[in-house]
Amino acid sequence: MRLVDSVRSWRPGKVLGWARSSTKNMAVLIVVIILIAAVIAAGTISWSGGEYGELEYIGFDADRVTAIETQLTSWPTRHTGTIYEKKAAEFIASEFMAAGLSNVHIEEYPEVEYEVKGASLQLVYYTNGPLGMIPHPSRTPVTFEHKMDFVVQGYSGSHDQGSGPTTFRNDMEYVGIDGNGTDQSHFAPAQGMAAIVDTSGVSNYKMFDVAHDAGVTALILHNVDIHENIGFVPISKGSRQPDGWPDPEYPDIPFIMLSKDAGDTILAAQNAKLRVHVDVEIGMRTVHVVVGEVKGTGDTDEFVVIGAHHDSVYVGKGAIDNGSGTTTVIELAHQLSEVEVERTIRFMTFGAEEDGLFGSFNYVEAHQEEINRSCVGMLNFDMPHVNLQRGNQGWVTPDDKDRFGLIETIIDDIYEDRPDLEQRFNYSVSLMEHPGEVGSDSMPFALSGIATINFWGSGSWEYHTYLEDMTHFMAEGLEMAVLIGGTYAIYLANEG
Repeated sequence: MRLVDSVRSWRPGKVLGWARSSTKNMAVLIVVIILIAAVIAAGTISWSGGEYGELEYIGFDADRVTAIETQLTSWPTRHTGTIYEKKAAEFIASEFMAAGLSNVHIEEYPEVEYEVKGASLQLVYYTNGPLGMIPHPSRTPVTFEHKMDFVVQGYSGSHDQGSGPTTFRNDMEYVGIDGNGTDQSHFAPAQGMAAIVDTSGVSNYKMFDVAHDAGVTALILHNVDIHENIGFVPISKGSRQPDGWPDPEYPDIPFIMLSKDAGDTILAAQNAKLRVHVDVEIGMRTVHVVVGEVKGTGDTDEFVVIGAHHDSVYVGKGAIDNGSGTTTVIELAHQLSEVEVERTIRFMTFGAEEDGLFGSFNYVEAHQEEINRSCVGMLNFDMPHVNLQRGNQGWVTPDDKDRFGLIETIIDDIYEDRPDLEQRFNYSVSLMEHPGEVGSDSMPFALSGIATINFWGSGSWEYHTYLEDMTHFMAEGLEMAVLIGGTYAIYLANEG
């Protein structure tokens, strides 16, 4: 660790309690010199944490954070099952080794995953012909752009539109329905047709099953309320994973989401049908989990987990979800690699979070006995990035109320020493009341009885869209998450 990393967040005027303009005596200067020497030697600095004893604080390297995030977003996607997710896992492992971690390896787990091989969507106008309705010969179909105007939802079924002069026979009639799609009666008007449903916050998992059972030919969500600031572009979300393999059972109908503009255009059209082509390949894929450790020096096999998911949805680069969380874990690995702790700190990144938390669930299942016996806590970083151009809110959510005071003390100490951070960030601590339902990689640990704590940020308007790239990433938006998480992890690894 460079000296600048160690001393960047250290202000002697705050630690020692005297004003910067003070020139009281040389004794103060001697103390300062001693403290700086300690920082150089140890890479961290200890402050009095009151009832929590001496708390150790770490540094933050904005240049390194930017370089890591840039590499993670250099691929078109990190969706599990693609070569890019594997490349990301290998890159993370190389960073763990460069940081000096031990026991660096990549674990692999087979899982049923999906891959969107291709998709297209057109609005085709019809007119009366000698044998019935036919595509209008003088009206050009409206072509919608994949990822910009519509996206495929996770584990969608496929629909082969076909080609040639008779391809229009596979065009779909469609209708907009009332209701939120949670009851088959909502889909009654759409039986045998494509059903268009306004987004309403209802789980994809439930709606997909209900729509299929109601006899619709395709389920289409119309984004009318998500991402207003960027024009209601469509978002990619998960849905029901097939049950059983190699003979899967799942709703085999196309499942897509439209942007608001695309949906408005389709619903306003008369004498029109949809020409839908969705090619989704579902099969066994490899889920990667990257592991590295700072070995504890104590006579114990206990360990603390610092984790994040490294995969993204298929539509984009996943700069914030969860490139920012992965970058945070890697930066913490660099910052903590030379810290002496009693318990081991295990750094991990998981694949397949976006498709159902499969990386973390498989890992916990494979290491269940060890986790039950020795894991003393899990820190999870899922979208911890705070976009400081759009706000300042960050959240830390422990599921153990006894940790509230510790987290608040850590935040207060950081703010006291770094008033610039207090001016820029507003971090809140709140209880995670249902940790077994959180929908992130802390969940399988919580279900195993392990105390978890999650770190969240704000301002990611581009979440799960084709726009989620480096454009709105700022390294400084991760600084508080790194500083809080590092101190908390050291405390757990020594006191806990």
